[in-house]
This record gives sequence, C-alpha cells and structure tokens, in this order.
Amino acid sequence: MFNIALLIYVLIIAVLLFWVKNRYPLLSIFPLTLCYMLCEVPFLFISYYNPEILYQSALAWVDDLENTYVLHIFVRVIFLMCFTIVCLVYKPKATHNIPLIKVRFSYLILLLLIVFVSYVAFLSQVGGLTLLLGSMAGKTELIRGSGITRLFFVYSSLVLASVSVCYYANSNRSIGKKAFLFFLLILMFLMLASYGERKNSVVFLIIFALSWNLWVKQISLISFKFILGISILIFFSALAPPLREAGAAIKYALEPTQLFYDAIPHLGELFRRFSDIDLSIFIFNYFDDGERYFYLSTLPNLFYGIIPSFLYPNKPPVDEAVFIYNLAKGINPGVDAPFYQFIPVGWPVSRYTSGWVQFGIGGVFIYSILTSIFLVFLNNITMKNNSPFVYPLYVLAAVTGFGISNAYIFNFMIAVVVIFILYFLYRGMNAISR
Repeated sequence: MFNIALLIYVLIIAVLLFWVKNRYPLLSIFPLTLCYMLCEVPFLFISYYNPEILYQSALAWVDDLENTYVLHIFVRVIFLMCFTIVCLVYKPKATHNIPLIKVRFSYLILLLLIVFVSYVAFLSQVGGLTLLLGSMAGKTELIRGSGITRLFFVYSSLVLASVSVCYYANSNRSIGKKAFLFFLLILMFLMLASYGERKNSVVFLIIFALSWNLWVKQISLISFKFILGISILIFFSALAPPLREAGAAIKYALEPTQLFYDAIPHLGELFRRFSDIDLSIFIFNYFDDGERYFYLSTLPNLFYGIIPSFLYPNKPPVDEAVFIYNLAKGINPGVDAPFYQFIPVGWPVSRYTSGWVQFGIGGVFIYSILTSIFLVFLNNITMKNNSPFVYPLYVLAAVTGFGISNAYIFNFMIAVVVIFILYFLYRGMNAISR
C-alpha cells in the first residue's frame, strides 16, 4: 500500500512539474514548492524500510507504521490539491516588472558590519563561541533567551546574501569582487553554522545561489560546480549529528579524522531536512481524536514572544514545537505553563501538520488554503519588486516549509522588521549620497 501511495504521489508532482515548466520559471512559487515536496521522497522511502533511523520516541506511539506513512502522503496530497487550486485562481506572477536596484559598496560594508555586531552580541549572550561550540548537545537550553539577537543576526545575514550578489551584478564584475564574494560566502556560512543550526547556513547558500541565477548568470543543474556544491551540502548536513553529541568538541579536536567516519552514516541528513515524517508519525497517532486537538489554545503564546525571558520568568513556550516534543515524552504541564517546566527541545509542526494539531483533517484543508494564498502573495510581491530586500523573505518561506504556526509567524514577523530596518538604512544612505 505504501509503495503504491508513494508512486501516485510522485506521479502527481511530476505531472504538475511538467505542466508548469513552460508557464513559470523555476524560482516562481509553483515549481519551487513542487521541487521542495519532491525532495522529501528519498528520505520517505529510505525511512520506511529502515525505521531505526527515525526518532524512536516518536515511533513508540505508532501501532501501524504503513497506515501512518500512507496518511502522511495523503495529507501532503491535500496540501498539493489546495495549493494547485489557489495557484489556478490566484495566479502567481512569473516575471519581474522593474530593473534591479543599485547597491553601493559603502552600504554593503555597513550591512556586513551590522551582521558582525549582531553576531558578537549573540555570542556574548550565550557565553562566547568556545562555550557554544563545546555545548552543541545542550544548544537549545544554551541559546534560550537570545532569540531576538540571534534572529537579527540570521536575517541580516540572509539579506547580505542577496544584497552582495545584487552589488556584484551591477558592478564591473572584476576578479577582485568575485574573490570578495567567495570569501564572504565562506565566512557567513561558517558563522551561521557555528551555533549548530544547519538550516540557516543552507538557506544562506540557497539565497546566494538563486540570486546569482536570477541576476548574474543562470546556474546549470548539470555542471561540476553545481554537483560539487550539492556534495558539500550533503556532507555538511552529515556533520551535525556527531557534532551534537556530548563531548564532541574535545573528541574531534583530538581525533579530527574520526569525524569523517562518524559522519558517513548520516549522509542522508540533507534529504531529511525536507521531511517531517518523524514528527508526523507522532502527531497523527497522538492527535487522533478531538479531545487532544489544540483548538488555537497555543495562539496566545505568540504574543509573548517579543518579551525577553528575563523580564517574564513564567513565559510559556511560544513555539508549538516544544509542546509536541514534550507530549511525545509524556510531559504535559499545559499550553500556558512556564517554559522551565518543559524539556527545552522542540519538534516543529510543518505546513502540513500545523492544521492537524489544531483541528484535525479539517484543519489541514483550512491551513493549506491559507498557507497557499500567503505563498502566492509573497511570490507576487517578490516578482513585482525584484528587490534583494524582499527576495530573502520569499526564499525563506519557500524552502523552509513555511506554514501557519507560532514559530513560523513569529520568525517571519521578526524577519520583516529586520529587513525593513536594513532597507530604511539603504534608503537613508542613498539620500545622503545625493
């Protein structure tokens, strides 16, 4: 049954990709979302036949693994159906209407300085880079309370990815400028990866690559550079699991070659980033009747997000992810309980399961439609403006599985505020230069 369901799912995506390929560019939200969904398939197939690679605490809740996998695919088909209908009615724009803005070198340096200052501020809040690198196993607790500073660093970094390419696209494109971009690329990748979060460093590279494809030169999917880049991402994703083990910093400092061997079993981790099957198998089996649905009871916590933890010690978790993980562990203090009563680990809901935990299968339809409308709206804003300040928001939502949940909404709001501040500085510097 699973093999048939997976085959039908892949065929549906393939047919839709064939249909949209001549109607929309790859960077438009329709094909980009289809490609994102297709990237989950390898891990979905592998994990079904090798369930030992799944989260065992989630697997413990499953009575019928095959039916759960089929339900997982069915929920994605619901989203795909709703997304396609929304795209047919509320048509995504496919072309840019205005030329690319010009970025001065002085603004690029200012933006780079802002990124460094916010990074240093974040490190000072968590006790320094050495402590951070040596505490990957307890990263969640260590970075608690640094949310605003950390997010400012992350989102200003993502803007730097597109702004730097925008600057290069409008310059003389000398070897010196290309070398500077390459140095910036490596530096920012390492900085974003330094606190154990793979997603943002990968998103930075994706924004950089797609900006390059859009404004400088189209990237060939069959080329040495592209294959090398994907290979590096696959290996980088494989490094995180061994590095997050307790005592990993000392262990691999003494035996650096051992890291390579320990990373090999995790080479499929990149594809895992596109799948939430671990969480789905818990969510679908735990939230199996109306008595367990949240019914928007977690929504008020969203408004506490902006309050620093030291000002509100009894602040409840903003993210539903914390509740999901703790429920899987048998811990349920309540959605309004203080954060310190929970294990500080989160299993985030996705754009497919965010509606399920609130209202069940009906919520999947409602949330899929609302999420699809938002994605098309963001696509149209991006295509209309052709701006390096809007583009990171679009890519962030498209390639990280943006859905309607407290975490996604809160992070997106912070991203909008950060990007508005950076754009205001850009306009101010242009006005002064005139």
